[in-house]
Amino acid sequence: MHNITRNLPKLVWCVGLLMASLSAVAEDHKVKLCFGNTPNPPFYYGESLVLDHHPGVTVDVLREVAKKAGVSLDLQRMPWKRCILLLQKNQIDGAFEVSYKPKRESYAVYPKLEGSLDQQRYLHSLSYYLYSLDESDVKWEGSRVENITRTLVGVAGYSIIGDLRAEGYPVLEGVSQKANLEMLLRGRADGLAQIGSMTDSIINSARSDKFAKVKKHAIPLRSKLYYLVFSKQFISVNRELAEQLWDELAKVRQSGLYDDITIEYAQ
Repeated sequence: MHNITRNLPKLVWCVGLLMASLSAVAEDHKVKLCFGNTPNPPFYYGESLVLDHHPGVTVDVLREVAKKAGVSLDLQRMPWKRCILLLQKNQIDGAFEVSYKPKRESYAVYPKLEGSLDQQRYLHSLSYYLYSLDESDVKWEGSRVENITRTLVGVAGYSIIGDLRAEGYPVLEGVSQKANLEMLLRGRADGLAQIGSMTDSIINSARSDKFAKVKKHAIPLRSKLYYLVFSKQFISVNRELAEQLWDELAKVRQSGLYDDITIEYAQ
């Protein structure tokens, strides 16, 4: 009994060291990812929080991928510009719903195959559409947006803004899809360039016919693949894990599991 008492401080220290080590191991196996706080059905629902039930196709797919890779995910929702800023500053492990832009490679690492973007290891595809008012003369038939007298508006931080500016269009950066719709109704813009699934969700969930005068043009402005990307710092010490997660994404799609998860959200 005397020996146990005498050695108790040492025992407590050893247990504490063991617990700290286990905690560090657990932390090493948790990947922190950020994504936008605007609903994008069926890929993700809700706003400030990740929903416990039916959070969205992308969230379910990523959790399945993480499980297969033997890691857990810490998913954090925030305005998209903040998510990108954290990625640039290496203050988050990665982000998802990121389309490819060459300039983003200065801070984001995409899945590659022999030096080129690997288009087999993507999350999903999304399309940007032009929205205008019914009474507007704005036209889009697949080549040029015509009859712009003021400006187009996109969501700040979204890649479509740079695309349209490169083609010579005047484009303002709005706060969010909903705020941009309000701007359109007030006559402050000729049209919106926004992701169809996100904008349609806002229009369809409105409690009245508030957005009844908003017209969605049939032909997409752009269709893009969206990826899970990682920060430079994360890749520098976790390249093998990142490759495994990207590989599992491809396997989920090839196995048909992605389609199975998507069907659940269609019911």
